[in-house]
Amino acid sequence: MTSEDWQTVAMPTSEASAQVLIGLLQSEGIPARLKANVPVPGLSLSFRVQVPGDQVRRAEDVLRGSQVTEEELTQLAVGTNPPDGG
Repeated sequence: MTSEDWQTVAMPTSEASAQVLIGLLQSEGIPARLKANVPVPGLSLSFRVQVPGDQVRRAEDVLRGSQVTEEELTQLAVGTNPPDGG
């Protein structure tokens, strides 16, 4: 599959969040990959979750249905629990 065959479906703010989204998509049987803008090793400026072009609509439906916030993605990625509400 060439790079032209892959389309961006999400642009999370951290690599950890991107990995959670990739895991979600893959758990639904959708191939997914991470593309990062890395100007120098160790410094990533942006992250894109990509899927094959023929899976875009399905991936968008899965992501839309998940309704996970960026904060929740980070908590899932690093294994922390949200603060108690009361």
